[in-house]
Amino acid sequence: IRTCAAANRVPPMPQALPIGRGEAVALNFRETAPQAARADLFLNADGSVNRERATRSLLSTAVPGSVAGLVQVQRRYGCLPLAAVMQPAIRLADQGFPVGAELARSLREAQPWLGADPTSRRLFYRAAPVLARHGASPPSMRPYRPGELLRQPELAASLRCIATEGEACFYRGRLATALAELMRRRGGLIREADLARYRAQWMRPLQTVFRGHPVLTMPPPSGGGATLLQLLNVLAPLDLAARGLNSAATIQPMVEAMNLAYRDRNRLLGDPDQVAMPLDQLLSARYAESQRRQLRSDRHRPAAELEAERSPAEGGTNTTHISVVDRDGGLVATTTTLNTAYGNGISVPGAGFLLNNEMDDF
Repeated sequence: IRTCAAANRVPPMPQALPIGRGEAVALNFRETAPQAARADLFLNADGSVNRERATRSLLSTAVPGSVAGLVQVQRRYGCLPLAAVMQPAIRLADQGFPVGAELARSLREAQPWLGADPTSRRLFYRAAPVLARHGASPPSMRPYRPGELLRQPELAASLRCIATEGEACFYRGRLATALAELMRRRGGLIREADLARYRAQWMRPLQTVFRGHPVLTMPPPSGGGATLLQLLNVLAPLDLAARGLNSAATIQPMVEAMNLAYRDRNRLLGDPDQVAMPLDQLLSARYAESQRRQLRSDRHRPAAELEAERSPAEGGTNTTHISVVDRDGGLVATTTTLNTAYGNGISVPGAGFLLNNEMDDF
């Protein structure tokens, strides 16, 4: 990334990885656990996992990092003022947009949990008054229909605050107060100190070379980056193209290599602030060769045979990724997730945004 960094007079970053005519950096703005969190937060008395508490309660909300991360990147590398960058999103939230068929369907399916939160119900559903025999009963709510205008003025006000004050609005200002008050009132864990303490972390990317091409990816606590590089290192010498696209001969070694890589991910990777990880070993050529020798061409080796830990839950479909390249050679790849659709379904009163349920992912 080189775009506008010089114009912004930012100092060189020690974590940066020189590449080409510029530098590559990673920014970890993943959520963090509030200080009051504990290991048995989602366990019932009998030791089983309470999925409702883990995914649909305020206890499932981790301290958000998106505001800090995106503002930091824009401040260091952006060419426009933050307010100008955010103006289209503010206008969209303020003026609204016609709901499409897919969003209408999604909100209809999410009504059992979004509708259970009074703030989310007001933000994402329309009042549908029902007349009772002896007068009007309290209004019920119905999902938006395709073509109806969805406006989010409270979200627009929150975005204006961030555009004016930067991340301070979210972590120490009006939005921090609103979020912490909701937590206190309804039994959540996040407090003002958790928000004020949050910092996005600049980190040195992981790197490998795959068939002459440099590959850069996120370091831990992201588990996907190291797993990807380990997988590429194992597959690099294999002539998969000669075996045919999507043929059994191609898919077999890929699946077996993934099997091994994900075993290591589940057992060895984690938060570098909490655990030591043998990254140098996992990404070494010697280890890749030892993994390659374990690939079976005649059968699939089940996870139990590899002593892999069982995954606690299936992967969701609610992680989004965007990759952007600009005309000056700047490249950005960003991944973000709420864990499940609409997070835990709970919105912050007066702020207009939903909360994540990432504690379930930790």
